[in-house]
Amino acid sequence: MVGAAVMAAGLAVSMATPASASPARSQAPARAQVWHQVTANGMENFADVGLVVGSHDALNVIWTSGGNSGGRAAVMDTPVTFAGNVGHAATVASGGFLYTDPEATQTAGGIDAVWNGIQTNPGPQGSFVASRGAGGGSWSSPAVVPPLTAIAFTNDADTAATGSDGKPWVAFSSGSALTVDHVGQAERQLTQSSCCVIDPGLAVDGRSGATWIAYRSISTGHEGVFLRPLHQNGTAAGAAQLLPGSRVRGNTLPLVERVAITGRGHGRTGAYVAYLTGYPFGLGIDLLRAGTHKAEKVASTSSAHQFAGVALAANSGGGLWVAWSNGDGSAPGLTVRESNNAVT
Repeated sequence: MVGAAVMAAGLAVSMATPASASPARSQAPARAQVWHQVTANGMENFADVGLVVGSHDALNVIWTSGGNSGGRAAVMDTPVTFAGNVGHAATVASGGFLYTDPEATQTAGGIDAVWNGIQTNPGPQGSFVASRGAGGGSWSSPAVVPPLTAIAFTNDADTAATGSDGKPWVAFSSGSALTVDHVGQAERQLTQSSCCVIDPGLAVDGRSGATWIAYRSISTGHEGVFLRPLHQNGTAAGAAQLLPGSRVRGNTLPLVERVAITGRGHGRTGAYVAYLTGYPFGLGIDLLRAGTHKAEKVASTSSAHQFAGVALAANSGGGLWVAWSNGDGSAPGLTVRESNNAVT
């Protein structure tokens, strides 16, 4: 799933063309890039949105409006066609006391939107899941996954992915704990520390069904970006792996965005995570295949032009797009690099 903070304000009209079998390459745009606003004014500049391909060749942008306004929180769905046309926002849910930044995932029946929140105060709280059919139409009333007793609520963004059984995975952080739920199974607390385990991302191997969670830890003595396999019931299937280059002299970059991780689509092997390396500046973009230990350097820079964020998505051929932004305070820049379909 794309690290969606980059997408919160707008989208380019000229959308990327599908990957070919050739290696990453530089292409001149077919036409000028024009940016259009997708969400409402007033959102935080680090807001995470959910991105999912829905029906009719469109990207659905799922976002929260009025998240801290009691009784006025809403989750919205703005469609963007592959030609870059921005449609009218539809309401997924409204009238909430507090909603967090949502996520979205494609299922066999359509798409699911997931967020954490409090519907009324006092009232239902936990993770909420709403669905919409593959052919479009209105959103279902959200179902609620009750929270664990020890974790009544979190204001951290949810992350989601679709499991091999067609049911969504959901994960979120409450700071000291990381909570995972494979919908239909019991909610699980995966980690526990004094502080802090944050910014999780989920991905599923499209062939084996293996599920992976990536997250950032800023706990003393355990800093860095970590990757961990999960059993289908949400419990850990192995030890957490520190990703190379994500810890520098006991420090890691404390970004406010989901760790960028994705599978390659149904029937295709592999899950991949892209992340920033370096400290106190983001000086590299690394890509690692889950289950391996050697990362590939996708990009590098100097402290004069440090990176600020990274996003990752698979295309229809099984290749990957890696996108990153610069963070040196000069004119903003966004760079995209494409792999071949074998991700070699």
